[in-house]
Amino acid sequence: MFRIWSILTGLLILGLIGMSSFYFIKKLEAAPLIEEPLPFSHKAHMAPKQHLKCTSCHPEAQTTPYAGIVKLWKCMQCHDVPQGKNPEEPLLKKYYKKGKEFHWVQVNRLPGDVYFSHAMHVTVAKIKCQHCHGQVQNQSKTITVPTAGKMTMFECIQCHEQKGARISCGVCHQ
Repeated sequence: MFRIWSILTGLLILGLIGMSSFYFIKKLEAAPLIEEPLPFSHKAHMAPKQHLKCTSCHPEAQTTPYAGIVKLWKCMQCHDVPQGKNPEEPLLKKYYKKGKEFHWVQVNRLPGDVYFSHAMHVTVAKIKCQHCHGQVQNQSKTITVPTAGKMTMFECIQCHEQKGARISCGVCHQ
């Protein structure tokens, strides 16, 4: 009798995980295109000669739950002088001189009941950004749809099991 209940409970849990993953994937597919304040190429900024990595522009990912978005003063460390032929590049200097910031739109969002800490994953677990966000460094166009395609409950549980991390509901759902 105990074995039947164990099997039924396991099937119920797997069903809930599957339904949650399906719902989240469908939500990602239906995500509207986001308009950013100016074109941005991760590929150009992360080219080997640039010596930049994800945390060069998203340093908060190492110490806080949020990856954060780069501040204009950081951009100006390189873009104080023109770096290419992009007609939008002078806008950086113009905004900086006026003391303004670009208002980048957060593209990746998790459901409201899900807690995710970039610091826990990037610094403690040493997980590469690409594991969840895909090959962002190869994106030459502005990212306007979510890149965190692997951020389904199924993928998270699978990764937690592989890494030996806790998988109880309260770890992620609050």
